[in-house]
Amino acid sequence: MLDPKQFTIRIASEEQSLEHAKACYEVVPWRNGLTWEQFLQFCIREGENAEWFKNHAALTWVLVRKDDYDGEVYSVLQTDRKQCFIKTKSSGNGQQEEKIENGWWYNITAVVTPVKHRGQGYATHLIRLLHYMLTSPSSPGGTVNNDIPSFPKEEWGSAPPSVPEEIIEFIPKPITSVLWSDVPIEFYGDCKFGLNGKGFEYDKKLNSRLVWDLNVDQKDDDNDDQKGEWELIYEETLSEIQEILVKSVKQKVLKADNSNKTIWSHDPSTPGSLTYISKKASYIEPKPEWIIKYGKPLPIGLRLRSQDDQEDTIIIIALNNFLVEKRLLITYIHNLKSNQVESLLSALEKLIIDVGAPWTQGEIWGFNLEKDDWVKEFNKNANRNVKIDNRYGIRQHVLGICNYKQGQNVDVEMLDNQMWNWV
Repeated sequence: MLDPKQFTIRIASEEQSLEHAKACYEVVPWRNGLTWEQFLQFCIREGENAEWFKNHAALTWVLVRKDDYDGEVYSVLQTDRKQCFIKTKSSGNGQQEEKIENGWWYNITAVVTPVKHRGQGYATHLIRLLHYMLTSPSSPGGTVNNDIPSFPKEEWGSAPPSVPEEIIEFIPKPITSVLWSDVPIEFYGDCKFGLNGKGFEYDKKLNSRLVWDLNVDQKDDDNDDQKGEWELIYEETLSEIQEILVKSVKQKVLKADNSNKTIWSHDPSTPGSLTYISKKASYIEPKPEWIIKYGKPLPIGLRLRSQDDQEDTIIIIALNNFLVEKRLLITYIHNLKSNQVESLLSALEKLIIDVGAPWTQGEIWGFNLEKDDWVKEFNKNANRNVKIDNRYGIRQHVLGICNYKQGQNVDVEMLDNQMWNWV
């Protein structure tokens, strides 16, 4: 079993990163039907080409023995650095602060322990150490910081060494870290910050899910004019879409109630974030037969231009996806109104038919059942077998959040928890 005094954390060497790929491949559902060589090439293509790997935005961290720093890996994970907008908790003078700041957060992904080391607490300790690396990479456990618990040297031994000097600037201090668990979320609740701090907390309302049937058995031409109102979005026009969404997210954060908590939301201009799911899937070879047959770039969304001074409606989708579900995924919904739902569903079904995708269902995360009127309109579609629930349990991508302001007893709220935040 784990003796925490004997172990430390480090950024993986090239050899240790390969061990991460091998350990991920040991998780059968993560293989996506690939051979080991195909899976390895997928990892290499992603690392060489993906925007979210540039400028050390993605880092692999390993748990190793202190006396074998370059040696065997006992547990391993990846962090993805993300931009966000923050509205800090009101100062308590009766007025809300009407400004937002740029900030950072981290997605923690691909947490895995080699089979021979599982069940001994290594992953838990890796994440406990990771908290200190992300919040103080130049002096983990050594800097007095009111935001975070002190490093428990008596119980865990010496604090981890700092990251290489040339990497420090690429690990800015975050407001939170976030993960999407495929194991019971209670496991990550035990990955606490220090001895008595909090780990990753589950909030039922942040894990909403809607699944519906797509009517794609036969093409319905009755509403072609209505379907045609929706324009397809492709990657070459993504910069314009990003500008619209960034402006909107800033406004939502600015308007949010920060009287008793700090508010934050993912910045849509974070490199690679808006199309992460579909882009990641594009690195898999061989490609699905339906994509080969289609032979053209896949749309990444739909846009309905406003006929008045209101904002356009923007829907980001993943026609091809990796490790979510074999469904059409709606990853981002912006300004969808209830009276647009029927035409949107028709447009999506027409798109599925046109590209030849095999999906018979669609899936959405991160909505508010009480406030989002479009959800109620979805639910009226008896012929589409709409099901609404909350993600919880094994392989459900359950959202958990670790608050890095907990030392000041400040609650932190993630304003947007739609699927585009996922890794």
